[in-house]
Amino acid sequence: MENRQEEPRFSVIIVTCNRLALLKECVAHASNQEKMPEKIIIINNASTDGTLEYLQEEQFQSQLYHIVNESENLGGAGGFSRGVETALAEKGDWFLLIDDDAMIASDFLSSIAEAVKSHPECGAFTGVVETEGQIDTLHRRRRKKAGSVQMVNIPEEAYKREEFELDAASFCGLVVGRKIVEKIGLPEKEFFIWNDDLEYSLRIRMHTEIRNINRARLNHKTNLYSQRSSKRYLWKDYYGFRNYFYTCRKYGNKTDCIMSYAIPRLRLIYWRMQHIISRKDYVYNLEMLNRCRKDAKQGKLGIVKEYFPG
Repeated sequence: MENRQEEPRFSVIIVTCNRLALLKECVAHASNQEKMPEKIIIINNASTDGTLEYLQEEQFQSQLYHIVNESENLGGAGGFSRGVETALAEKGDWFLLIDDDAMIASDFLSSIAEAVKSHPECGAFTGVVETEGQIDTLHRRRRKKAGSVQMVNIPEEAYKREEFELDAASFCGLVVGRKIVEKIGLPEKEFFIWNDDLEYSLRIRMHTEIRNINRARLNHKTNLYSQRSSKRYLWKDYYGFRNYFYTCRKYGNKTDCIMSYAIPRLRLIYWRMQHIISRKDYVYNLEMLNRCRKDAKQGKLGIVKEYFPG
């Protein structure tokens, strides 16, 4: 008798916080798939913009949805950790991770399903991220060197093929299998935001390759390479630097650890020498950078009250 492969079952995990208009559009795309997901899990990070009331509407009483309303903002990292934890208790065996600004094409899940069947040895997949009609290569990266944590964006030339391998993916269209999650655990909730996807990708790569399927596409509704009006670090930058330093120490080599701190510090020196930032901002940025390095070295993660959105 022919051994027929089981049809992949998907859970879509959406993390949202105070972006109701985007969430509505995201849900519409996730629930209008050629291959319908087994479950759409929505993690509401204590939104105050009407999201809670929206998620209480009649459509969400369907078995298709699993709504989790958090009493506090867990950040993207905490939201995805809770989402994956919730998905493990459901029937799906493949988990798609997206923020509320990711609009997956109607054939996204069916394209990934075909890839799952074509590559039974592979435990994680991604799709192509497009922003303002262009491929955003920031979301799919490879190591600079074997054994290193330093990454480079995969060039657009690779997107002309049917698929390619990668080492690090953002949580904008990452699909990871249940079997891998059961081996590596949940995303690191203590990161709060930023670089949780890098750390999780490195864990995934210890057990399986990650393949980008170029026919699976999503529209990331944000600005492409938007520029800041100021070089003064934002509260978010604390988590970005701290989590990256921590990841380099945990998974990288000595060069990774040195370069992770040296590059942003040299950048600050250059900005100051070129009068791009004021002395006040230079001192503020350097103090934050040193705090990030210290906290990463001591393994102090979680939310820091000095760097928390009011």
